[in-house]
Parts: sequence; structure tokens; C-alpha cells
Amino acid sequence: MQDTGLTCRERCRLQGHTDSVVEVAFSTDGVYAATGSYDGTVRIWNSGDGSLVQCLEGPSKEVEWILWHPKGHAILAGSNDTMAWMWWAPTGKVMQIFAGHAAGVSCGCWGLGGKVVVTGSEDRGIIVWNPRAGTPQHHIREVHESSIISICSHPESPIVVSGAEDATAKVVQIESGKVLAPLPGHIDSVEAVAFSNSSKEGLLLLATGSMDGSVQIWDAKSMELRCTAKEHFDKGGVVKLKWLPGSFFWKLARNRGVTLI
Repeated sequence: MQDTGLTCRERCRLQGHTDSVVEVAFSTDGVYAATGSYDGTVRIWNSGDGSLVQCLEGPSKEVEWILWHPKGHAILAGSNDTMAWMWWAPTGKVMQIFAGHAAGVSCGCWGLGGKVVVTGSEDRGIIVWNPRAGTPQHHIREVHESSIISICSHPESPIVVSGAEDATAKVVQIESGKVLAPLPGHIDSVEAVAFSNSSKEGLLLLATGSMDGSVQIWDAKSMELRCTAKEHFDKGGVVKLKWLPGSFFWKLARNRGVTLI
């Protein structure tokens, strides 16, 4: 039988962090790779040869997540020091420090196509920031009953969805700062939330993944539950999820309901 497995070969090894590496991400154009670590730094690497470009410093505690700007080389990171940090990756310059949360900044996203920064925190609140001024446009307190863990932005509308340890997801309008709706149904922490990619069919979906092992699929317009995937229920929590791009996803979606990788 022909071996159809994938063969991987190490091209380079990215070394230098002194504590756990919690997230890795390529820039939108693929020129750079970034690694965020519990050592409080973000390292920027040349994705072609693996050479170190910059070591971004500033946070006094662990870096929990990193996120590239969708259209450029600005990178955002959240830290347990209660702040989010933004650097211009090629030079290492600190562009902005977002200070306003009362506990660790556990998640974040770019809203409105990268025009605003939205952060979620263990303090149960969400802050919408002006990235140029570094000032909060809205500070939405006590969105959840416990720590916020995950957040994602609608690809077109001024809406974000947050997930928390209280087993709920919430829909938030970032221009008004109002919580529009809860998304109940999970029985454990909501660790991952993500909108689907654009499709020719015009249907937009939202997925919420939980430590209860299930993934719920919502209509992103009406926020009504469409289906629940329970393949991992009682077998371990869902901590990450990823929509497959474009037509490939939709072909599988009609047959299976949803595909997760």
C-alpha cells in the first residue's frame, strides 16, 4: 500500500526563550513568524531562514497570546501584567501600551478590520481601544460572571463574541459597548470562539468550543444555534478550533455539519 503520510523535515530551530512558548503565528504576508512566551517576551523571526529579527520586551509578567495586524507588521500581545502591548515588529518599537484592566489580559482581537483593538480580561471585562491614541473607547465591565478566556471579531460588523469560564459566550456591540445577547448551552469554560470564513453562499457561522468537549455552531446573523458537534464530549476539552478556508470547508459542511482542525 502506498504511504500517503506527510513527511516533515526540520528547516531551522527557533531558540532563545527561557520559559514556555504559548503561541506562534505568522504575519499576514508570511514574511515573519512570532513566538510569545511566559518569559515575558515576543520574538520575531525571519520565516525564510529562521533568523531572529527582534526580541520584543516590555511586559513584566507572562505573555498569554499574540496577534498580528491583518494588514501590516504591527503585533499585539496580552500579558498577565494587566496590559496589552503593541509593537512594530521589524524595528521592535513599542507603538502602544493599553493599560486599563484590573487583571491579566487573557485574550484580544482586532475589530473593524484592524481599526480598533478589543481586549478581554480575567477581570470579566472587555475594553475597546483606539490603537493610535491608546485610549479606551468603551470599558464594558462584568460582561461575564468569571474570567474571559476567548474573543473574536465579526469580519464585517462592529461585533465581538467573548467566551468565559462561566460556560457562556456573549455577543457585544463594540460601537455602543452593549452586550447584545448571551449564547448559552455549554456546561464548562468556553475556550475558543471563531467566525467562519467568507463564502460564495453568503452564510456566516460562529463556532464556540468548550472544555465540555463540544463545539456549538451558530448562525452569525440571527445568533441561533444550528448544530452541536459532540465528537469530543466526555473525551477532553476543546481549547482551539479553526475553520477551513473557502469552498473546501463548505463542501464538507454540507456533508458533516462542521469540520474542525
